Amino acid sequence: MLGYVRLQRGEVGAALRLLAESVATRRDRLPSVLPFLRALGAVYLRLGEPARSARLWGASAALERTAHGRQIWFLIPLPDEADVAAARAALGEAEFARAWAAGEAATLEEAITEALRPIRREPEVFPRPQSDGDCAGPVQGAAYPNGLTAREVEVLQLIAAGRSTREVATELTITEATVARHVTNLYAKIDARNRADATAYAYSHGLVGPRTS
Repeated sequence: MLGYVRLQRGEVGAALRLLAESVATRRDRLPSVLPFLRALGAVYLRLGEPARSARLWGASAALERTAHGRQIWFLIPLPDEADVAAARAALGEAEFARAWAAGEAATLEEAITEALRPIRREPEVFPRPQSDGDCAGPVQGAAYPNGLTAREVEVLQLIAAGRSTREVATELTITEATVARHVTNLYAKIDARNRADATAYAYSHGLVGPRTS
């Protein structure tokens, strides 16, 4: 499973995107969706959401019991002991137990909704960008983190979606050189070293949600 491989490499942003897509495309297939829910629990732990991790792990454990007798393919040994210990330490024993129990009580659809919910999304503060041609300023009424402009957010969203420089240029009807300039500027603003860093930033700041198609 590519998403899990990317997680093991420390490419958290790429892992989040790939695993979320896997959950979305398997949302009606109980056995096969479980490993991806577990792996997303590990991703959210690394993104600073240990309670969410515990809920997903609790849900996957309960749903696996529901799926007893049906083969669970690509079974991945998650959550591992180190991740569970880290989440428990971050939350405290009582809060960890409550989060896990809440996950166990969730339905499959509720667990999937939890897995695909954007990270720390604050739509009133960081609304989705609107088209602004190639202007350097933000959309009227919009406020983006780290001083990002609306165009830079559009470029960042496309990077998070896995688009190449050429594909970004085509979609936004700008030149590849202009895309490169936006990428350089936005990387400096968000302290990103590569696409994986930029993707993780986009998800963690609610600028993009998991793709569902």
